[in-house]
Amino acid sequence: MTGSFEKKFQALCEHYERQIPQKIKDIEVQFEALIATPSDKDGWSMLRNMVHQIAGSAPTFGFRALGQSAKNFEAVITNRIQLGHHTDDDQERLHALFQDLKSNASLDSEHTQNKRWTQSYSSTNAPDTKVTPAAPFPVQTRKNHTEISVASGAQGAEHPTILLVEDDPFLMQMMTMSLSEDGYACHVAEDGETALQLAKKLRPELILLDLMLPKVDGFSVCNQLRKTPSLHDVPIIILTSSVSESDIIKAYELGADDYLTKPVNTRVLLAKIKRLVHKNAETHTSASGLHVGSILDNRYEIQKVLGEGAMGIVYLANHIGLHIPLAVKVFKGKKDSTAMERFQREIQTLARLSHPNLISVHDSGHAHDLHYYSMDYAPGGTLWKRLETSGPLPIQQALEWLAKIADALQIAHDHEILHRDIEAENIIISKDGEPMLTDFGVILDLKENRLTQEGYIVGTPQYMAPEQIIDPKKVDKRSDIYSLGVLLFEMLVGHTPLYDIPANSVFFIIMCGTLPKVRQFAPDIPEEIEAFCMECLSLDPEDRPQSAKEVAEQALALLQT
Repeated sequence: MTGSFEKKFQALCEHYERQIPQKIKDIEVQFEALIATPSDKDGWSMLRNMVHQIAGSAPTFGFRALGQSAKNFEAVITNRIQLGHHTDDDQERLHALFQDLKSNASLDSEHTQNKRWTQSYSSTNAPDTKVTPAAPFPVQTRKNHTEISVASGAQGAEHPTILLVEDDPFLMQMMTMSLSEDGYACHVAEDGETALQLAKKLRPELILLDLMLPKVDGFSVCNQLRKTPSLHDVPIIILTSSVSESDIIKAYELGADDYLTKPVNTRVLLAKIKRLVHKNAETHTSASGLHVGSILDNRYEIQKVLGEGAMGIVYLANHIGLHIPLAVKVFKGKKDSTAMERFQREIQTLARLSHPNLISVHDSGHAHDLHYYSMDYAPGGTLWKRLETSGPLPIQQALEWLAKIADALQIAHDHEILHRDIEAENIIISKDGEPMLTDFGVILDLKENRLTQEGYIVGTPQYMAPEQIIDPKKVDKRSDIYSLGVLLFEMLVGHTPLYDIPANSVFFIIMCGTLPKVRQFAPDIPEEIEAFCMECLSLDPEDRPQSAKEVAEQALALLQT
């Protein structure tokens, strides 16, 4: 680990120490309230969660006695919750354990262990030296989760993605520091519900999962992940302060790959992560019969998996003859299926469309029973991940990118092709920093027969136009314009209009046309830009700009004002 990491960690330790008195005070207030109203079951659960956080985090930052006191206190609180009542002896024991917690919290001699603990992270054996305190490690929050990493995306995932599910802010920062230092792109969910949403969106290479979480506990998250087809094989490591044999057995029965107790030895954790990520990558490459180092059709040397979708697996490959990196998409479905027709349609569509902001097809073929095509490799990741990492784009950049994407879309529309799935995940960023429209897997060619069954809804709910939901047979080019409006909203604000709305309510709100406005989230956005965005999001297609070209022209005109 670098000296910079050690300084950040030392600063985090010192920040944690300063927060201890307030944490104990909050526990004391809650505990005294429960003594007065002992039947408050939710109150006891809240107290347990407060104590549980200290039990998990205190040893990590060198406060081992405090952590042990918290574990003892938590165990008795848990027993009291399970029984539903307590005796006078139990009450005396609770008071004694709380006093022990307070006593250990007031001792600061153990804090000197922090430097020795920090030293264990260092890759050198440099002598212990005084570290100048720095500000706590910064985190950026968007939606309901955090990411600390360099940007990476479905095509350009240079850094394996780890989803850390942890509600303790100090452990969250420490773990993201460690993972980022080791080259991982780390996303954090602070509760179980957000974890499930993010896992489906990101499909991370590995999930680090706490058990005691708000909203949905870790056991339920693990169970749901294993029941989700696209996530059933993502490695899960449980990170918890619970040493209960029944918890360990339950976690493994629900599908966890490993179980570690806090405080976690970070070097051991990183070794386990590396092993599981590598093993999972091998599993995914073998799903198509391809492995790292495999040669596809005597032309492409497979280097790694970049992403996986419903129709195929995308690999980073080196073109043997040209010595350039390309993304190669390999079909993974049944050869006689509608999905195969869509795959072939995607290749044909991309081959006949040409624009600087459209992904270009280089080649396609069929070898060893594998259908594939190669395309531009975009190492900048997706727009979605860019927004997750850095938040909203500057206004000028948002308008410039919208104009470029709309101009590229116009080329497709000129060929009577509807995209039907314009979203931030389908905009990738080239090595030159240009937005590129991709993923033509669910296009509708207005000149040919539809591959979609009549009445079948296609697209991503947050970006769907009302008519896509109400009557999919009535979609036209203006449905893509609506999606461009959602995309502009997201670039300006940092999230989609209905980002925090339950999935089962999204369709209803879209059909009613009651979307929030841009300036509700970003008051500094000029009114004329908000008006343009909301015009694209009009309920009636007649009230929207009537072409992608018109969207591009209006965006460029706003740049001049």
